[in-house]
Amino acid sequence: VLVEDLQGDFKQLEAILQHDLSRRYRHPEKEELPLLDPRRSLGSVIKVFHPHKDYTEEHNHWIATIPPYIKDLLFVLKAYYRPSWGQDWPQCFSVDWINGHLGYVLKYSGTKLIARYLRVGFTDLHTGRLFTLRQDFYPACKWQMEDDITASVIVPSEKISDLNAEGHPSVKFVSNCEYRLYQRPDEAVIPGCDHKAEYAMTLPETFTCNLHPITREEAKKMVSDSIAFARYTEPMQQFLREFAQSTTGPRFAACPSVRRRMPNGTFSTNPRYLEDREDLTSSRKAYLLRTSTRLARQLPKDQPVHYSAQAIISGRRNNPPEENIAPLSVHNPLHYLELPELFMEYASNMTGKSPSTTGSGLEGVMTKRPFNGLSTITDLNNALTSFLLTGYQGFISSAGFLGPHHPIGHDVTYLIPEIWCRMSAEERDASFLIEHDYLEPCCDFTHEGQCVEASRLGYRITDSFIKTFGGRIFSSPETLFPEEMLRPELQDRDIFSKSMANIVDAHRRAAEIFFNDGSIEGACPPLRALLDIMAFGESNGLRRSSPEFRRMFDPSTIRSQEWYGARLEAFRQQQIHHWERCYCEVKTWCDQLCSEGNNADVMVFSASQRLDAIGEQLQRLQFQDTTYFCGCLGLDPYVCP
Repeated sequence: VLVEDLQGDFKQLEAILQHDLSRRYRHPEKEELPLLDPRRSLGSVIKVFHPHKDYTEEHNHWIATIPPYIKDLLFVLKAYYRPSWGQDWPQCFSVDWINGHLGYVLKYSGTKLIARYLRVGFTDLHTGRLFTLRQDFYPACKWQMEDDITASVIVPSEKISDLNAEGHPSVKFVSNCEYRLYQRPDEAVIPGCDHKAEYAMTLPETFTCNLHPITREEAKKMVSDSIAFARYTEPMQQFLREFAQSTTGPRFAACPSVRRRMPNGTFSTNPRYLEDREDLTSSRKAYLLRTSTRLARQLPKDQPVHYSAQAIISGRRNNPPEENIAPLSVHNPLHYLELPELFMEYASNMTGKSPSTTGSGLEGVMTKRPFNGLSTITDLNNALTSFLLTGYQGFISSAGFLGPHHPIGHDVTYLIPEIWCRMSAEERDASFLIEHDYLEPCCDFTHEGQCVEASRLGYRITDSFIKTFGGRIFSSPETLFPEEMLRPELQDRDIFSKSMANIVDAHRRAAEIFFNDGSIEGACPPLRALLDIMAFGESNGLRRSSPEFRRMFDPSTIRSQEWYGARLEAFRQQQIHHWERCYCEVKTWCDQLCSEGNNADVMVFSASQRLDAIGEQLQRLQFQDTTYFCGCLGLDPYVCP
């Protein structure tokens, strides 16, 4: 933490602390507390010094005259201030004397204060855009539990007690089907940057892909380069050192920063490795997670702890125009899409730089068929039904680029969860965000005589969103995303228009697939209408903006829909068929045991008990109507007619 002139800077701080904030708002809301008052949070102080439309022009002009480093110094003071200091707080901070002059590094009680920064994207020169984190920032514990293949179930909230459902009538539970995650360590190209990837490479039997097989001679050269070798984490240093010194064992080693060289002389940009899931390998962390949740919810020790999905934030990869690659760079950091627009995105799964077997621009579920025997229309039916039942809202975060000129990699992907977990359930609600101007609608416009359907992008976050919620992480959030990042059309209107044309065309081509293979007949009514509009522009005279069409996606009406009732009945019939098969198989087993004589009495008794239990289940299913299953996903009649 740097200062320019300690005494002069402290005088500026004293003037700021004595400034009258009572006229900050255009319409005063309540009495202003002093900035150092313990009842006032650091977040509220940061908010005071960021321009806002609710502030008077005088106040906004005043805070604009304050140098950024003075604001940072004020936030440091607020973070460390204790009421017992009173007006003597300058005595707690100091700088060293260097060559007879006061230095510039601030100290608190003799200890150097450290400022922490977070990279959010890159400049044109491919250097990181760094932003100061708040002094009280502590990163959230992010725990990846799933990858490509996930099993999920929808359960009515009323069926589960002591669950943090946040008002959702039904909730989704997810579970991974795999023991390992197929990771892509992009940042590990920098030695010492990705600690987890480097540690994983030191473990035996780690699967790697597109990494260079390091020989012992190459390892010895790496170890001898002391300066470069010191950048690696300690586990990787020890691993390479032992490998270089050994004479037995494997002939090759792998390091995530040493990529495979391609035939054209370049290095692979797609390194991968398999990483054991942390929720299975870190028993202490898993225990602390469950125990802390149990204490927070006040659950008895014999009651299981349930974790349901709280938010659905999908990823979106953007790219500028490149040779033979169409542009896809119209999104800002975070978009909210209502269900019609969300499922236009889901049905097409567009990407610019990963052409799939279904053609450039289409990705995702279209390429997962080897892992899934179901028709894609069934996947979409199930996904749409789950959104309608739970009331979850769909958000899309960006990776790659914000507009054609601002590369961000995966930095926003990592940032959004940090912001999201610091928002209350009310603040995460899209209607709240729209009402308070944290989300703005994307509107159609005309460019060179052509209509650009930007409304397909839904709503996008605004500068107010960044200042309010980004201020819970950064000390100067107003500089995080300039207007041209929040509104990519300002960067290049022509590229933006071409990107939207690419999106519209991808929507059309994705929808046509379902008509061509005949699976459109299995689409539920809302999805069928949506695919009609994607492919042909209308459905029975309804367009995307038609109120009648949009009411088809109203979550409050799904439980009364005939097509949803058909899903529940299909599930009930499938369950009856399943238990009838179970009854026949157990009955056959029981008859076989009876024919073996008295030596099988115990097993016969066990089999009889099973028969009774199966019979009770069958009777319950046969005489129960589908209301018992209301709120569950049911079964797609297209799979089980």
